[in-house]
Amino acid sequence: MKSTRILLTIEHQLHAQLLKRFLNSEPEFELVGEAQSVLEILVLINREKPDLWIHSWEQSAALEGVLSHVYGCHPNLSVVRFCPNEQGGCAQIQLDSLATFFGFAKSLRQMEESA
Repeated sequence: MKSTRILLTIEHQLHAQLLKRFLNSEPEFELVGEAQSVLEILVLINREKPDLWIHSWEQSAALEGVLSHVYGCHPNLSVVRFCPNEQGGCAQIQLDSLATFFGFAKSLRQMEESA
């Protein structure tokens, strides 16, 4: 079974550690890198070819630039914005297709049923 290659850009150290601990405990996930800057994320996306990028960046010109590159050059890369500090927390997801969306929804449902 091919693992899901994941790249992290999480600003808060504790949140990053928790996500890394979870990802490293699950064999279907492979953490392929972490980045703190726009340059690092672009280099890692191009070099590592991740399936999923999880970030906690606020909306900014820098983020828009990275997302423009991702959507133009890496259309199969799914992007999740993880923002636990906002009231109620949130996760914004950019998926490459409806099929991926429905697969994601099915996986969430299976996780809820097994909990």
